[in-house]
Amino acid sequence: MHNSQRIIVRAISEICSEHAIELKTYSYDWIMKLSYKSREMFIYGYQFPLNGAVADALCKDKSATYELLKECKIPAIPHLYFTCPEWKHYVGGSDDQQRLNDLLSEYGMLVLKPNEGTGGRDVYFVDRVETVLEAQMKIFKRNDAMAVSPFFQIEDEYRTIVLNDTVKITYKKKRPSVIGDGVKNVALLAHEKYSGLVEVAPSVDLNYVPLAGAEFILSQKHNLGLGGEAQDVDDSVLLQQIEELAIKVAKIITIRFAAVDIVILSGVPYVLEINSGVMAENYGSTSKANYDKIKKIYEEAINEDLKFMM
Repeated sequence: MHNSQRIIVRAISEICSEHAIELKTYSYDWIMKLSYKSREMFIYGYQFPLNGAVADALCKDKSATYELLKECKIPAIPHLYFTCPEWKHYVGGSDDQQRLNDLLSEYGMLVLKPNEGTGGRDVYFVDRVETVLEAQMKIFKRNDAMAVSPFFQIEDEYRTIVLNDTVKITYKKKRPSVIGDGVKNVALLAHEKYSGLVEVAPSVDLNYVPLAGAEFILSQKHNLGLGGEAQDVDDSVLLQQIEELAIKVAKIITIRFAAVDIVILSGVPYVLEINSGVMAENYGSTSKANYDKIKKIYEEAINEDLKFMM
């Protein structure tokens, strides 16, 4: 997809047109310069100038975020830091391979992912020493560091978008799934529903035929870009708990504009990660109402710097 087709580019182009803001784009629209009267601002990818450099770096570093939240007694999914073997000579540290094996023995299954990154790419669920080795080799091929978490049976995952200590949007991220008809196999059902644009877990038997009316989960990942679906939150009590936690986290990290992902374990909300780049491509493309919500949030974020609505 060419960057000019991104939801953020479309929304910001419309905002600039509506408020007489000069817009200049660079590098296939990945860099945008906005000018209004004597003020200027840049948007890089999904990063806005509202956030400071340290807050942005903390959000990108999953293990650093976890350490900070843990110290502040915030319930969060553990993300333990492992460095690329090529860097061990410079940073030192303990025997990472033994440490990984010990974690696998303790928890039975681990989740391995890049310590920095988003979108659910290069995320592996491993339950044997052989698969641990294979997964970390793939991760270290493209990344300098890895974050390791115990595997938890996550009930649900939610995303909140926070701007200036206020939650603007909260939605549930439903894992990709198909509904059986008792005739078609998983592969055909998934192809018909997603046209191939979905990630299916390696452990899934594509030839399996689900019973009529039965839901079949295709992946443990909730990412909308990998086939997950956005849903409204209809539990007002849970919604309040999630949003209060998201605001508390944003204040601790001192991040002004962010997407906070929260999961539910045994009925309790835990922070999964914080994204300083507010990407809402998939959410904004599902309906005009959702697009309008995202556009309004971007408009508020831009106004913080340009003050064009003052």
